[in-house]
Amino acid sequence: MPVKSGQLSIDVPALCGELQSLQRRRVFVLKSRNMLMNRLRAGVAGELGYQVKLEETDRKRLFEEAEALIEDIREGKSEDFLYHAIVRTSLVGIDNFDSLKEDYEKEMVRIAKQLPVARWVKQQSQRGFGILFLGIVVGETGDLSNYAGPAKVWRRMGCAPHTFDGKTL
Repeated sequence: MPVKSGQLSIDVPALCGELQSLQRRRVFVLKSRNMLMNRLRAGVAGELGYQVKLEETDRKRLFEEAEALIEDIREGKSEDFLYHAIVRTSLVGIDNFDSLKEDYEKEMVRIAKQLPVARWVKQQSQRGFGILFLGIVVGETGDLSNYAGPAKVWRRMGCAPHTFDGKTL
C-alpha cells in the first residue's frame, strides 16, 4: 500500500521488492567473488607446497605466503610466478565482482533512503545502523511492517535467542 510522504506517494512494497532483488544479486556476487578468491588462494598455496597432510601452522603459513604473493602480483612486484597470468586474470574477475557489489550497494542506498523508516535510521541515536544496512536488512526480510515487532525481524535474521536440545542459543 502506498504511503504518503509530504506530496509524494511511496510504494513501500515495490521498494522492498527492489531491495530484495538487489540483495539476491549482491549475495550472488559476494559468493562468486569469495569462491574465486578462495580458489585462487588454494591454487597458489598448492604451487607453494601446500598439502593437506601438513601441520596446521605450515598450512596457515603457506596460505599467508599465497596471499602475499597474490598481492605482490596485483601490485606488479612479482612476475616470475609460474601462474602469474592466471593470478592476474583471476584478480580482474575479483575486482569486477567488487565493482559490481559497489554498484548494487549504491542502488540499495538510493532505494532505502525512500523508505519511511529511513528517517529513523538517519537519527544520531542510531549509530552503527546505516542506510546500506537498512537496505540489506529489508533485502533479506522484505517489508518490515509485515513483522509484529523487532523480535520477529531478529528471529528471521537468525539473531534472536532460541532453545534447541535444551540449549539456549
